[in-house]
Amino acid sequence: MDPKALLDLLAVKPPAHLGFIYDPRDPWRQAALSFAARGLVLGECVTYFFTHGTGQTQAADLKKLGVDVEAAQARGQLTIMPSGHFYLTGGTFDPERQVRRVERALDQVIEQGYRQVRAISEMDWAAGQDAEGLKLLAEYEGMLNERVFNRYPLSALCIYDRRRFDPRWQDMVCRRHPHLLSQAGIIHQTPTLS
Repeated sequence: MDPKALLDLLAVKPPAHLGFIYDPRDPWRQAALSFAARGLVLGECVTYFFTHGTGQTQAADLKKLGVDVEAAQARGQLTIMPSGHFYLTGGTFDPERQVRRVERALDQVIEQGYRQVRAISEMDWAAGQDAEGLKLLAEYEGMLNERVFNRYPLSALCIYDRRRFDPRWQDMVCRRHPHLLSQAGIIHQTPTLS
């Protein structure tokens, strides 16, 4: 990733809903982990939803960036959890239920005194969904724009593997994320259609 582009990503301020369609040959994990580490340095509450690795992988990589993972987790500043555990409650994805869950979680974090929140989400849990699954995810991303990013100090990076999502999915990502991180790392303003 271009160093200037990484600096642009690290300078993002909430509210920001970023989509990142990556090529596996690119150092996408570096961008995601740097985004998380920067949030921790700024005193933000950070959640990393993973599909790659075990959670211990992300923790070890954050430690390599100088993050005291155990201390951040102990004070409730850092959570690392499987994406499927968060998004597929009861084995299904329900956009309305999920947005309410996000709103409750953000309310709790703000009550704990955090002024800003940062989330990183590896979206591979959604790969292979049918047309109905695409519709549900598009609805969810639109609801986040309307209900969450308008009310909460949240910066979120949604990460999609280009190989695992067909062009219809990639089009949805571009339309539902007000900002895109390109393979070169440049953040683009894009229209948000709800």
